[in-house]
Order: sequence, then structure tokens, then C-alpha cells
Amino acid sequence: AFLIWRQRKANRAKRRAKRAKNGQRTEIVVLAGPPTAPLTRSISLDLERRGFVVYIPVNSLWEERLIQAESRADIHPLNLDVTSPSSISSTIRKFNSLLDPSNAPRYPLRLASFILLPQTPSPPVSSLILDISTDSWSDALTTQLLSPFTLLQAFLPLLFSHSASVLFLTPINTPSLSPPQHALENVVAGGMDAYISTLRRETASSGPVNIVRFKLGAFDDASDREAFKLAVALRHESNGSSSNGTVSPPAAARRATRGTPLRDLHLEVFDAIVGKRRGNVYVGRGARVYDTLGKVVPDGLVGWMLGLKTRKRESPTGGTGSERAHGGGGSPGWEKVDQMSGEESA
Repeated sequence: AFLIWRQRKANRAKRRAKRAKNGQRTEIVVLAGPPTAPLTRSISLDLERRGFVVYIPVNSLWEERLIQAESRADIHPLNLDVTSPSSISSTIRKFNSLLDPSNAPRYPLRLASFILLPQTPSPPVSSLILDISTDSWSDALTTQLLSPFTLLQAFLPLLFSHSASVLFLTPINTPSLSPPQHALENVVAGGMDAYISTLRRETASSGPVNIVRFKLGAFDDASDREAFKLAVALRHESNGSSSNGTVSPPAAARRATRGTPLRDLHLEVFDAIVGKRRGNVYVGRGARVYDTLGKVVPDGLVGWMLGLKTRKRESPTGGTGSERAHGGGGSPGWEKVDQMSGEESA
């Protein structure tokens, strides 16, 4: 009862960014996530409401218009092409000039946090390694690992000088179990794990940068559908109502999702920005359960929970081979894990 009371009291506490004496906003957050992603939109709107100035990196005119369509005075697009070293250096130089105390001697701006929110690997559908093309591997590794790492590396000097925090927001439910037919997602998650671990060890002795890893579970999808409708409307407008440049709805927008309210994530993100959270933070339905299962449960038991069994199939050379595959009649194993995570959240 005491823990429940303490949690409710913490959730009711007002969370506001620091401001100057005249009410001017002085805390800046860089939210490096796909402008079309529902979480990017939800987090940016919440941070702006709490008093932060939010900058979202973009590399196209359409993404810039998507951010401007929100009509928020303190949410700005940050034009930056991660494939061009000259574009990166030019943008960082301008951003550094914005933070220069000489430009605002009375109320200088401060870079409070850098939030990295990689987009979902594509294609999102289940695919055997045998069926994944070279272009899909190249696109996933470039957009999910190389581009975020290049962007963060460019901002690291500013983060050190402002003693800012770095927040990684990554899904955990599927990668933690390394299920079959999810090779792209599993490989990207493994690369992100290694990068975060290395970055933590390097920054532990070189600067006061707080590295926080958010392991995300399932969330309610109401905001997903709203963000998807806005993206589709702007895409049709930019293409003259043509059928070119279609946008695929996120998985959560195509089906109902029972999960944790996004408000819980907003509160944890704020607490991490101001230094109240360190290390790993679990948010979302099933996050802690899935992560624990992937670490301590033997592979054979995980396979049983996923509903895997061995069956014969024809090999590409015409022979037969044995493979691990999903059992017939759906995925009863996922229901077992979801039931455990539901009991944990209850």
C-alpha cells in the first residue's frame, strides 16, 4: 500500500522545465526520431507542454512541413543530412551559436538532453533470413544504426559541455526473445545494445553525461492512429492528391493494442532529462517480463513459449531440411508471455 501511495504521489507531482525569471524558456531538447513516428510526435508535444524547446532533425521538406503542421511555437525542425559531413558540421555550428551565452548573456540557453528514438526496422512483417534482400539489410543497418550513431556523435561535444543527458528509447519485447523471422529487428537491437554499453563505459570517465536506456513494452495506440492520419493527409497534399508516395500505417495503428498509457512514458522521460533516472528504465506492458525471459530462461523453454516446433520443408536445392517454425493455429506462445506480462502489470 505504501509503494502504491508513493507512486501515485510521484505521478501527481508537477513536472516543469526550468525557466528564466522573466518566464523565457531556456532548456533545449533534441529529439532524434522519425517525424512520422507516433512516439516522436507524442513525446515532442509533451515536452513542449512542460516548458522545453524541442528540435527534431529532418532531412526533407515533407518532414519539415509535418513538424510545422503541429503549429507549436517551441517545436522546431532541424535541417540536417546525416549522409553529408558538410551539412552536419554546418548544422552543429549554427546550433552551437544558438547556445552561445554571448548571444543571450542574461538568460543563456542550455542543451538539456538528446533523445534517440530509432524508427522501426523495415519491412515490419515477419521474414525468413533466406527471404531478406541485400537492400533490406543495407537499409536497416543504415537507417537504424549508422544514421543515429552519426547524429549522436556530432552532438556529443555539445552534450559534454552542457552536462546533458542521452536517452535511448528502444523496443524490448520482440528482440529480447530473438524469435525466428525477425532477423532485422534482432540484429539492430544487438547492435544498439553493444553501442550503448560501450558509450556508457567511455562517458563514465570522460564526462558527466547521463546515459539512460529506455526498454519499451506495449503502449496504448490511440496516438498512433492520430499521427498516421496527419502523415497521410500531408503526404497526399504534397503529392497533389496522387497515389505516389504512399505511407504504410504503423503496426499499432492497424490493430488494437492493450498497453500502458503513454503518460507513464512521458513522466519517465522527464525524470531522466532532469537526472532522476539512470541506467535502464522499463516502461510499457511486458517490458520487464520479456527482458527477464530473454536473459534467464533457456532457449528450449523460450521456443516452447513461442510455440515453435521442428518440421520438414523443401530446401532451395530441392531436398528436405529441418527448420524451427511456428506451430499451426497462430502463436499460442506469445499469448503465454502476454499473460505473464499482464499479471506483472496488474
